[in-house]
Amino acid sequence: MPLLVRKKLPHTIPQWVPDGSWFFITFKCVPPGKNQLCQLDDGREGRTRSPLRAALESGRAASPLTAAIGAHGVTRPTTVGDRVLAAMKHNHDKLIWHCHLCLLMPDHLHAIIAFPRESSMKTTVSNWKKYVAVKFGVEWQRDFFDHRLRDHHELQEKTNYILMNPVRKGLCERMVDWPWVYRPVDRPPPIPG
Repeated sequence: MPLLVRKKLPHTIPQWVPDGSWFFITFKCVPPGKNQLCQLDDGREGRTRSPLRAALESGRAASPLTAAIGAHGVTRPTTVGDRVLAAMKHNHDKLIWHCHLCLLMPDHLHAIIAFPRESSMKTTVSNWKKYVAVKFGVEWQRDFFDHRLRDHHELQEKTNYILMNPVRKGLCERMVDWPWVYRPVDRPPPIPG
């Protein structure tokens, strides 16, 4: 019996979808189960706080990823996960997308992102994945999963799902203990409409 070929999805945002709509997105690594995103630089599994999280909790960094982008004497993120989150933050800061939340798991990431109308979701995501793959050696599965969140209830439900993912998988006891989370609060979210 021949293997099924995965259908390519268009990932285009229909014209009738309001600007500023949130999308729940998942990017998976290959091979499944291989920890590519949540390792310390020495290759150990990342079940403890990263140096970035330690800087945040000690007050040496004022906000998520401050240490990762050069503040307080740290010149670069110290783990692959920190670098991936810094790349997510870069696109957010440059208004390429508006990130509500991004959380890394060992072999995939979940994010809630809004895209500007003038940019293609598929192109924007493909360019970001290509950059992360080349720069940090992350091997991504072709394509990605997306689902438009239709109201604030779905947004809250997916936010809770994402934040509890490491707890459900036994990677930490409380969601606040998971170090690989980017959740910006620097500007108001886009208003659908």
